[in-house]
Amino acid sequence: MDEAEVPAEGRILYITPTLKGVIDDLDTSKSKAVLDKFAKVVEVPQSRFYTAIELADGTTSGEEAGGYAKATEGKDINFMIVEKSAVVQYPKHKVNKVITPEENQNNDGWLFFYREYGLADAYENKAAGIYVHHKA
Repeated sequence: MDEAEVPAEGRILYITPTLKGVIDDLDTSKSKAVLDKFAKVVEVPQSRFYTAIELADGTTSGEEAGGYAKATEGKDINFMIVEKSAVVQYPKHKVNKVITPEENQNNDGWLFFYREYGLADAYENKAAGIYVHHKA
């Protein structure tokens, strides 16, 4: 990333707890200063850190619970480095609904429904600001 002129100030390291533990357990004669180069270090459980996932739609038989699972072609990620300006996050779907006490059929109170999910995307011209290391 340094050779690609990616700013060092906003780099975030996402790493599995196991790999972070290996670094933390190094003996004192070895340098752990590499972790100081990141603005933030976030530990992500291996059970949520894959290169590909399969989404359960919540309606198909066997997928009623919804959620996600590791895809068959997915690989376990060891760590990922992301420079903040290389990604953009935005709301994709937002539904707001308000039910007044007069319209509420269950009780005499207001109901507020709020559902939102967002997407993350990467700028093509800043792809050098994202690095992923995964198992073979």
